Order: sequence, then structure tokens, then C-alpha cells
Amino acid sequence: ASDDRTDKFLDYQQIATLQHYVLIDQNRVFVQHFMKQENGLWAIAGAHNDMSQILRLPFPEGVVEIPMSAIYANVPPVSETE
Repeated sequence: ASDDRTDKFLDYQQIATLQHYVLIDQNRVFVQHFMKQENGLWAIAGAHNDMSQILRLPFPEGVVEIPMSAIYANVPPVSETE
């Protein structure tokens, strides 16, 4: 998990066309979404920790919406964080 937030994330930032970086925790309900800003810097676009929430990924063609329940649908029961 720490590699996903450090070295791997730095490597992915070198991909010019990459616009979104999403980290999904496998042990608890927690999805963190990073989005590349117009100035080229990355910012946290959202953090989701409730099964009722929806992850929204904006693209020029439209917004992709993914319910947290769909992300965790095939995962053994995980705990929701506060």
C-alpha cells in the first residue's frame, strides 16, 4: 500500500495521458481518488468510505460513476470506516 502511494504513484505520474489515479483498500471500505489538474499537479479529488457513495471520474466525454457497492461487490465483507 505504501508503494502505491509513493514510488508507483510517481511512476504513473510520468504517463502524460493519465488523468486519474484510484487507490482501493482491500481490507476496509476506502477508495481514494487523485486527479491531474490543468497545471499538471495532482490533487486528491475524493475519498470514499461508505458503501452508499459513488466514485465519479470526470472525463472530457462525460463522467463515469462507479458505486462503492460495485467496487466491493466481489470482496468478502469489509468494514466501513468513519
